[in-house]
Amino acid sequence: MTHSVLALHHGYRVAGGEERAAEQLADLAERELGERVAWLRRDSTAITGVDAARGLLAGGLGGRQVTEALERTGADLLHAHNLFPTFGPVALRAARKQGAAVVVHLHNTRLVCAVATNVRDGRDCTECHGSWSVPGIRHRCRGSLPESVAYGAALPRWRKEVVAIADAVIVPSLAARSRLLALGLGVPLNQIHVVGGVAPTIADRSTASTGRFALLVGRLAPEKDIATAIEACAAIGLPLVIAGDGPEAAALQSLAGCAGAGRGGAPRGRPAAGSQRQSVGGRAAGAERGGAGREGVGVGRGDPRRRAHRRVAAGARRPRLHGVPRPRRRRRARAAARECAG
Repeated sequence: MTHSVLALHHGYRVAGGEERAAEQLADLAERELGERVAWLRRDSTAITGVDAARGLLAGGLGGRQVTEALERTGADLLHAHNLFPTFGPVALRAARKQGAAVVVHLHNTRLVCAVATNVRDGRDCTECHGSWSVPGIRHRCRGSLPESVAYGAALPRWRKEVVAIADAVIVPSLAARSRLLALGLGVPLNQIHVVGGVAPTIADRSTASTGRFALLVGRLAPEKDIATAIEACAAIGLPLVIAGDGPEAAALQSLAGCAGAGRGGAPRGRPAAGSQRQSVGGRAAGAERGGAGREGVGVGRGDPRRRAHRRVAAGARRPRLHGVPRPRRRRRARAAARECAG
């Protein structure tokens, strides 16, 4: 079967919104435009750290695999999502040699920032920009020094080639375009196209006003600022259900308990596999019954911290963060959570 598009993506250690967005765009192209989309995927969970570093420093691995995929599918357009660490410009060169057009989709700031979020220690960070990546190495933004050095050496080296090969660059929003231009991406404004998220269905009207709780779905990471949502909902007594997982899970669990965790009107039921679920309210305390799951969030009846959570729910020790700048809000929220959990 002949395909017109070869979509390419290197999956992350923890799948997230980027994978979903890429798949939804491919579905939209097939359903609405009549395009046939084939996939070439790799995954960080299936490679070693040595292979990842080798791919980064070499600008990609296995260009022949891309060539074979284009020949097999007959695709005349390569739609590249996440290129690093193993695809890189090598994959784009292979597509060029086959005569395929190249579209690079930047879902984040990976070409400039080693962690792709421009967040460090809970604060916005733009120290790395253009070809300057020394701060990412100095701060060890990738966790370990060797991995930070690999990214710091590779990204400035390959950024220019990636954008030079691309016939078009896609970003998810006007804000993302402005951020990338400010960070020195090096692409002319007229070459960057904004393609928003896909909404498969749209409701005739909103029913939010009849809801009994707020729902937050996302990766539990610092750049999401989920602590603000927890504190805000607790302040007005609105139950909040969180579905997601990530590096902030433990801190957010503690903060949610301090803010007053409980049923608070949230529905019973089992959360999606692999997700954290938390009902946060300013009035009720205790674990949500039947909804936490194996990795669920909440405080059980036998937990010695329960008395502290009751006091917080009653207003005795709830963190008061209104009017405090966001970075400090996050730090104070986490400090309050630690105090409550201690």
